[in-house]
Amino acid sequence: MREIERRTPIVTGEVKVYYDRGDDYLAGERLMGGDVEMFVMERDGRVVGLGGRAFPPIQVAGIKHRGMFVHRLRLLPEEQGEGVPGPMNALRLVSGAARDSLSYSLVAAGNEAAVRALPGRLSPDAFWPVGASRLILDTTEVAGPAAGRPAVASDVERLVELFNIAHEPEELFVPYTSEWLSTRLLREPDLYSWANIILGERSALGVWPADLGVRREAGGMATSDVRALVLDYGCEVGADDELIALIRAACSPLQEGGTTELSIFSSEPSSVYTQLSRLAKRIEPYTVRCAEAPGPHLDQRGVYVDQLYF
Repeated sequence: MREIERRTPIVTGEVKVYYDRGDDYLAGERLMGGDVEMFVMERDGRVVGLGGRAFPPIQVAGIKHRGMFVHRLRLLPEEQGEGVPGPMNALRLVSGAARDSLSYSLVAAGNEAAVRALPGRLSPDAFWPVGASRLILDTTEVAGPAAGRPAVASDVERLVELFNIAHEPEELFVPYTSEWLSTRLLREPDLYSWANIILGERSALGVWPADLGVRREAGGMATSDVRALVLDYGCEVGADDELIALIRAACSPLQEGGTTELSIFSSEPSSVYTQLSRLAKRIEPYTVRCAEAPGPHLDQRGVYVDQLYF
């Protein structure tokens, strides 16, 4: 599965991106707990493709759902067009777990293959007018002095408060509870737990050092990076500068350990988007495609993305 993903790029326009999730290939899925299923495709006894569905909790127009996010669809380049069904078609056959779930996806600008692979029952009208963006930060450029302190289990209520303040207005966000966050942080404590969250006076930032290998080919040039992911973050109103200080503080040990990028999702209507975008070396916009329409005033509220499930 790792080799298939390393050899099969995500194509957006003229850009190709290859991912390498390392030896612990399913680390992210373990962090999701039971909210994910994976499959592989075989041809003549060889594994030639893969894909998965994640089932995070989401909220659309004030109604909570079990979401269904199709991700990591890959089919080896030499197998494409050779009579092997596309990963999406195969996914429909291997499991009935999609029942009682709300299908949604994030589509990068120029990713025509992803558009073709989306469930046919979603019409073009299902594209939301406001999306989210993945902001890619250069850890060396952003690195700054130490700030905040590692969180501990007794901080759970404060962390829930800060994360909810930041994201509660956003579509797709289900407000955290102490029980939910504790479960998230205790599921695989060697990967992502309390100590991975930096807590300040008015802000908090949770970073998973995922060691995600990223090879990007664009404009005739290729770059290779190692990426960490922001999974949880938030701040009180007016504490944007402190959150930025925590991000800078988090980048220092990352770049010292060989991690070259930090990825964080935000949405333009978010109060912290402008400051976050100033830190980014690259901004990758995504459109939301969902079987249900968003609630009103989306242009003022924005969209939430849990990067663990992306």
